[in-house]
Amino acid sequence: MFLLNKIVAAVLAMLAQQAAMDKDFKPLAQMTGADTLVEQSRAAMISSEGEWRVLWRAHKEQYGNSNLDPAPTVDFQKNVVICYFGGSGRGVDGYQIYKVDTKGEWNVIQIVPHLFTGGQVLSNSFAMWIFPKPKRKVEIQMFDSVNNGEPVFKKIAIFEPPKKSN
Repeated sequence: MFLLNKIVAAVLAMLAQQAAMDKDFKPLAQMTGADTLVEQSRAAMISSEGEWRVLWRAHKEQYGNSNLDPAPTVDFQKNVVICYFGGSGRGVDGYQIYKVDTKGEWNVIQIVPHLFTGGQVLSNSFAMWIFPKPKRKVEIQMFDSVNNGEPVFKKIAIFEPPKKSN
């Protein structure tokens, strides 16, 4: 009986720790707009300063212009940057998070486009979010349609948790 109580206590402690870990997977900062130089639709999870510099240069550099705005500072020991580039299109001036959820072994981030008001302006829309470093796989889903009054999302990317740095 004593052993059973110890096992139950250990399992409950593990579940509580896991619930606390999941609760902390929320965006810490956001940047979104319609002026990226990345013209192809793609998602990325950036977990190092080197990756961040490369992505920022692709996002902002114009034809070899060396007057590049510096990339925002990110503590990659604790955080990652999750990005979505919508590609060239009309009517979208950025993206926002609809919901962040945990389902089994996954952190699921659902995003929705933010639409221009009053026009179909050509744009290259993007969003970047700083999140705590995930301990689970991350799935990014984009709003697709509405069914019976409920939003429907489609999977656009899956990322493994970053490897621990030595």
